[in-house]
Amino acid sequence: MSSTRRAKNDSEFHPNRYASSPEYERGISALLTAKRCSILDKSEDRLLVWFIQWLSWQSGALEKLTALLQKRTLFFNTLEDITKLCVDPETGRNGVLHGPAPLKIICEYRRAWMKEAEKGFTTALGQKINEVLDYTSFSGGLTLMEGEARTGKSFAAQSWCSQRAGGARFIEVPPGNDDSGFFRALARGLGLGNFLQYKAREIRERVEAVLLSHDLILVLDEAQRLWPQRNLRYGFPHRIVWVMAMANQGVPIAMISTPQFSQVQKAVEKSGWNAAQFTGRLKHYEPLPRDLSKEDLMAVAKTVLPEADNQVLRVLAIYARSSARYLAAIDSISARARYIASKAGRSTATTADVQKAMRESVIPSDSRLVSNLGKARERDLAPADDPLPMPGNRLALAVQGDCIPDETAQRGAPLAV
Repeated sequence: MSSTRRAKNDSEFHPNRYASSPEYERGISALLTAKRCSILDKSEDRLLVWFIQWLSWQSGALEKLTALLQKRTLFFNTLEDITKLCVDPETGRNGVLHGPAPLKIICEYRRAWMKEAEKGFTTALGQKINEVLDYTSFSGGLTLMEGEARTGKSFAAQSWCSQRAGGARFIEVPPGNDDSGFFRALARGLGLGNFLQYKAREIRERVEAVLLSHDLILVLDEAQRLWPQRNLRYGFPHRIVWVMAMANQGVPIAMISTPQFSQVQKAVEKSGWNAAQFTGRLKHYEPLPRDLSKEDLMAVAKTVLPEADNQVLRVLAIYARSSARYLAAIDSISARARYIASKAGRSTATTADVQKAMRESVIPSDSRLVSNLGKARERDLAPADDPLPMPGNRLALAVQGDCIPDETAQRGAPLAV
C-alpha cells in the first residue's frame, strides 16, 4: 500500500517549518536542572544552579551574568559554559562544582540581586505574608493566607519570591477546571516550557519531578481557583488533591487567596468530599488584614509616583481608601497623570497632572463603577478626623483643593520628591 503523505512544495512559503527552530528555545529546562542538582550535595551549589536556571527565563538576565564573567574571569565566560553548570554532570565531581573563581562571582551576583530585590517599602500586610512564607520555607509544609482583593497580596508575594533569587516560584493559578491549563501554568512558572503538544499526565509528571527535588518553594496565587469553578456540589477538587499529594511528599507550598477559598470549600464539602483531609495538612492558616493604614497607602503611592510630595500622597491615600478599587485606584491615578505628562512632552508628572487625572478621568470612572455595583465600597476603619471622599461626591471633587493649593497647580510645578 502506497503512502499518502507527500512533501510540501518547497517553492511555497510555509511559516510553520520554523516552529522547531532552536532560535526559539529560551531558558534552561527545570527538569534537567533538577537532575543536575540531584548529584550536588551542597545546598549552596544547588541554590546557585537554580538561580542560573531562573535567570535564563528572564529576558537578557543570563546574558548580563555572562558579560560580567567575561570581564572578571577566564572560566565559564560563555553562555554555553554557564548553561552546562545547570545541565552537564561532567562540570562537577563528587557533588562539588569546579571553578571557585567564577562561582564566587556568581555568588556575589546573586547576593547583589537579592539585596536589590529587598529595596522598597513593605506594608503591614506584606510583612504578614513574608512571615508566613518564611515559615513555609522553614517547615516545608502547606500554608494558606486569605485576604481581601486589591490589597497588595500578590505584589508582596512576588517581591518575596524575587528576594529568593530562584529558590521560590510564584505562579498564578489559572481559571477553569481543566488539569492541562493548571499544569501548564506550573510548567511555565518552574521553567519547563509550555508543553502545548503534551497531555496533562505528561506535564504533571515533569512538574512533579522538579518539585520533588525539594529545592524550590511553590507560591500559588489566586488559590481559590484550585477548587472546582462550576458544579461545586458535584465537582471533584482534582487540583486540591494534587496539592495535598505534593504536601505529603514534603514540597513547601504556600497558597494565597481571597475569602472565596473558604466559601467554595464549604460548597464542595456538600458533595461528600472529606474536607478534613485538606485542613489536617495545613501547617498554618493566616487571615490577612482587611485594610492598610494611611501611612502604608502613602508609601505605596510613593513607589508608583516617586516624584509626588506628601500632600499629593495623602490625597492618593485618602481616595484609595474610599475607592471600590482600593490600591488599583492609586495605580490608575499615577498612570493617568504620567499619560497626561507624556502628551505634554514631560517625563515626570506635576501636581496639575494629578489633579486633572483625578477630576477628569479616575473620579468619573469610579463613580460609574460604584453606580453599576449599586453601592460604594464600605470602609469601617477610617480615623474619625480623616473624612473619606466617596467616588463622585463633592468631597472627592474638593479633596485635591484642600490638600493641593490651586495656585501651585496652575503654575504646573513639578512634584517635589
